[in-house]
Amino acid sequence: MVDDTFVLTLEKPVAGGRSLARLDGRVVLVSGGIPGERVRVAMERSGKGVAFARVVDVEEASPDRVVPSLDPQCGGLAFAHVAYDRQLALKRAIVEDALGRIGRLRGLPAIDAVGSPSREWRLRARLHAHGAHVGFYREGTHSLCDPAPSGQLAAGLIALAQDTMTRLRPELSRAVEAVVVSQTVRGDQQAMHLELSRPLPRHGEVWVAQPPPDCTGVSAGLVSSRHPTVLHGYPWLRESLQALGVSGASDDAGLLRHAAAFFQGNRSLLPRLVAHVLAAVPADTPVVDLYAGVGLFGIAAAAAGVASVTAVEGDAVSAEDLVANALPYGGRVRAVRGDVETFAGEEAARLANACVILDPPRTGLSPVVSAAIAAASPRRVIYVSCDPATLARDLQVLTAAGLRVDTLTVFDLFPLTAHVETVVTLTHEA
Repeated sequence: MVDDTFVLTLEKPVAGGRSLARLDGRVVLVSGGIPGERVRVAMERSGKGVAFARVVDVEEASPDRVVPSLDPQCGGLAFAHVAYDRQLALKRAIVEDALGRIGRLRGLPAIDAVGSPSREWRLRARLHAHGAHVGFYREGTHSLCDPAPSGQLAAGLIALAQDTMTRLRPELSRAVEAVVVSQTVRGDQQAMHLELSRPLPRHGEVWVAQPPPDCTGVSAGLVSSRHPTVLHGYPWLRESLQALGVSGASDDAGLLRHAAAFFQGNRSLLPRLVAHVLAAVPADTPVVDLYAGVGLFGIAAAAAGVASVTAVEGDAVSAEDLVANALPYGGRVRAVRGDVETFAGEEAARLANACVILDPPRTGLSPVVSAAIAAASPRRVIYVSCDPATLARDLQVLTAAGLRVDTLTVFDLFPLTAHVETVVTLTHEA
């Protein structure tokens, strides 16, 4: 019998939770290992210039290896076999490698890391639906797995999603592709949005029984829908700005967000993330919040006393919430519905001498946006990144234009997973 496994020494971590090794000079990206280990691997697939493999046996284990108490394949728990302090070190190393290798950046400050509890941290999740059943997809498949053992979701969210699916009429439940469940940081409200494969029927009942009693509301719509339909109640949540880490915010100051709107998902770290961003905003400086979402950072800045905030969001659902959240602040907050590229092209002058907050999608800044920021010479840039590679690419452009990196902080918003969130502050060099 031919042995199709190989023994490799793992060299360093790479994005996606794998470790880099070499076989006859060829790069092999290995899952299930820890850098420094000597492991036996089985090949999964090969691409141009790189192969992918998984650990099948550990010959020389790292002292940081632990036995997972859950299924790493359900919930994307790529680091479940790694002691938590080493997980943070690996994520710092992934960011450092990207900044040096892709961004060609040298002489940067040390990278800090903020850790998270690993259970019940997740206040928002998208669960796939098959009939009346909901769950995560097992890694690399379209097979449902039970999200409960992963321990990620806040108490009650899985039961709410499952209960709602059983209350829908069968013809409607069959059209549900995914269920977005969401809860406030304080855990006092929860709401749902159903992503559909086909439009809702124009007539007829939605529910075979009463709607779910344990949520503020339920909405539904096609994935591409700009205006979800309300099926029950009021599918918006009201976050307390105090609970979100805005010191000095009034008791009644809040942030409205639809269940379908994007929102950072770690209830434990969200207040610390907001406080970190606000602390980096210079005094007496206008804020321009690009990719503002419902206004997490921009509205928080206004509540903290910033006199002038411009917040820009292109997603229709989030932009509607952003406009509503800006109303209590009158002329101090200007909410702009529209894509960031158009704003950067038409109102680039607003970026000059401002504090620009960036929280882009995984693709990072477009060339139009990065060029506009580079040309405007903002006083401060606060970049909240969810992808080390695009962060490195964008920082290369910004630093070349005279912005200096002051701080780098990894926020472990998705513990045990390979996801890396990094906050970078930059100051324009006079």
